[in-house]
This record gives sequence, C-alpha cells and structure tokens, in this order.
Amino acid sequence: MSQRLPTRIGGTRWLGHVQTALKSLWKGYKAFATHLSQVALKRSGQSATQSKAKYLVKLLRSKDVIIFAHFLTDLVGFLTQFSMCLQKRATCFYEVHQELQCTIANIKKLENRPGPELRKIVDAGDQFGGETLIGNDLSSDQIKRVLKGLTDSLEGRFSDVNDGVKNATKIADLTSWPASLEEATDFGDEMVQTLVDHYRQQLLEKELDVGLIESEWTVLRNVLYNNHRVHGLSWSTVNDLYISRVPNILSLVDLVLSLPAGTSECERGFSQMKIIKSQWRNKLKSSSMTLLMTIQLNSESVAEWNPGKSIFHWNRNAKRRPCFMESRKRPVSIQREILELDEQEESEETAEEAEGERGEKEHSDLDDSDYTSDFSDLDDDSCDSEEYD
Repeated sequence: MSQRLPTRIGGTRWLGHVQTALKSLWKGYKAFATHLSQVALKRSGQSATQSKAKYLVKLLRSKDVIIFAHFLTDLVGFLTQFSMCLQKRATCFYEVHQELQCTIANIKKLENRPGPELRKIVDAGDQFGGETLIGNDLSSDQIKRVLKGLTDSLEGRFSDVNDGVKNATKIADLTSWPASLEEATDFGDEMVQTLVDHYRQQLLEKELDVGLIESEWTVLRNVLYNNHRVHGLSWSTVNDLYISRVPNILSLVDLVLSLPAGTSECERGFSQMKIIKSQWRNKLKSSSMTLLMTIQLNSESVAEWNPGKSIFHWNRNAKRRPCFMESRKRPVSIQREILELDEQEESEETAEEAEGERGEKEHSDLDDSDYTSDFSDLDDDSCDSEEYD
C-alpha cells in the first residue's frame, strides 16, 4: 500500500471549506495521528516524506494547536451562519442589520465564555482522541486578540450599513418596529423620506404618486398598530389587506424588499451561464440564453418542485397522446418476446398443416381401396351370372 500525505495544508478563504476541514479533522483525528506516526517511523528512503510526517504529527499533538483549532471551530460556525444568510436568495438587505448584530454579539461572547467545542478540549485535559497532547495551553490574551481583530474587521466592512438608504431599509423589518404606537409616534418618517428622495425617479417611472407616500406611511403605521400585532405580521398579509388603501407606500416597501443583501445571485448567474453555454453549445443566441438562464435561476429545486400543476397545464392546453411513442417504440425485451411468440405460432401452424396433409393422404388411399374392392365384387357376381345362364 502506498503512503499518503496531505499535499496542501495551507489555508483557504472560503468559510465553508474551513468548517468542513475542521469537522473532518475531529472525525478522523485518531486515524490521521496513527497513520502519520507510522509514516514518520518507517524507513522509506524518502527523507522529505518522513520530515513532513514528523512535522504534521507534532502539530497534531501540540496542545496549543488543538485548543486553537477547537476555538476556531466555534468561531467559524458563527461566521458561516452569517455568510449563509448573505448568500440566501430570499435574504433582503434589511436582514443584514440583525444578522450582523447577532454575529458580533456571539463573537464578543467568546471572550468571556468558551464555546461548546473549546469546552470539550478544556475539560479533556492533556488527552484527546487517544493521544497525549504536549505543550502549554493557549493563552486567553491570544483568543481576545483574535476576537477583537475580527470584530473590528466586521464593523469596518459594514461601517456604512447604518447610513443613508441602507439604514432606511429597516422600515421593512417588522420585528424591529417599536412595541406600541405611543413609542412609534414618529417612527419611520425620516426613513421614508430618505427612500423617496433616493428612488424618486424609479417611483415616477412606475407612475406612483410620490406626494402621497409620506401621508400613506402614517396611515399604514397607525392601522397596523391599532388592528394587529405588528411583530407577528408579514408583508404579504399587509399587502393583501391594505393594497387598495395605501398602494403607494406598499409599492415602496416592495422596492425595499427586492434589494439583495449581496452579490451571490450575480455569481450564481455567471456560474449557470458557464454551465449552459459550454464548448458544445457556443452558438446559442442571446434570446435562448436569456430564457435558459431565467429557468435555471428562478425555478424551484428538484426536491421542492411539485410537477402536478405543470402536468395539468401541459395536458389541458392541447390534445396529448402520452402513450403514442410506446406503441411505436417498444422495448427490446418485448420485441424479442413477440418474435418468439410469432415463431412459435408459425411452427405450430406448420405442424398442423403437415398433419392435415398426412390425414388427407391416408383418407384418399382408404377411399381408393374401397372402390376397387367394390368393383372386384361386382365382377365376381357378373361372372357367376354368366355361368348360371
């Protein structure tokens, strides 16, 4: 059996890859350590291979490395959850506010309280996965330094999320509204004004009455607080109930809900375009390409798709013959069975014809013998009569 060593042990910028690598490490830690130990001790004539194996075994048995890797597992879990929220197709921009605040709160919480993965290794002491860990513990200052740097990076990356139009998108988050109408006397007035000023041209192109939007916002806010529990509502319900009463402000809210949280949808579009327009289909027209990408990007997943409506629509709009091809194109096995049956019937018919011919021949021979016997009797009688005469 050939010896296997990891060809790449460096980092990657994709959080999903890091999380998968850490989970695989903890799942096969004992096997990795045992295999690398055997490679390091075995004289294979390749000093580079042995040196690399010894270095990797040293890392796997270093206490500070294992502790930091468990700490990294907890940290990457929070970041991956935030990243997945930004990548979801249904995520609106206003949801970034909530997810960012929750992620930063969870990261700061790790400064004073270790996460579930880190607690496992701390409680285990110097033993982990059947191996004895060597070295010192990871200092809390190192953990705090990493957490502070990450928090500053997130806050710097999303520094403008609370400014201007981005902050005004909070009106679409019903869970962030004040608890009562008394607390929400002027809630959203400045946000609506900011959104109207920014999207005035788009709103006018849709033939909306921009002058009524701010007054309709006041009406909508009072109606929702007086007749509903705001934090339990959804905008689809609000649209069904009040679209005829306050159409302009609800159109503005629809515009806010359509704002994406990131560029993941654009990346999906480029990825689908590469899959559709391959080397063998490089002459697709732009119109066909647009239709195919629209189907790929807007269709439901196979697991969630219900084909019943499509089948009903397909059968209803024209006269269909779903079994037509089955009658013309039969499977090979059925064709073989039919041929065998035809050959069997032909052989039976041939045997019946041969037997019938044989019976007819025997019957004709029997008739000829009776006829000659009758004539022979007649001749004898005639002879006797002549002799009598």
